[in-house]
Amino acid sequence: MLVAGLAGLRRLSLQTGNDLASDMGFSLASNSRWAQAIDQAASVNNQGMVALLAGVGMQGGNWKKMTPRHLYHIVSALDRVGLKAEARMIAAEAVARA
Repeated sequence: MLVAGLAGLRRLSLQTGNDLASDMGFSLASNSRWAQAIDQAASVNNQGMVALLAGVGMQGGNWKKMTPRHLYHIVSALDRVGLKAEARMIAAEAVARA
């Protein structure tokens, strides 16, 4: 979760984040419809849609259900549309609770 959060907040370069994720056995890349939707919403600076899709991506009974891949896309999209405090808060919660 730490790698995904830092990569999403752009505290790690994309290459470093991908390399570390690969070393740990997961990938930050995703071709799911949800990941494409939140990335597209972020690319057109649609804060409302990013917030809605972030909520959808965080559905689950507890933080253990959150995957690093989902965390990366949520944090990255929130950060890109100017919701930096929210992105940092979600990254910190995921690291602390996972």
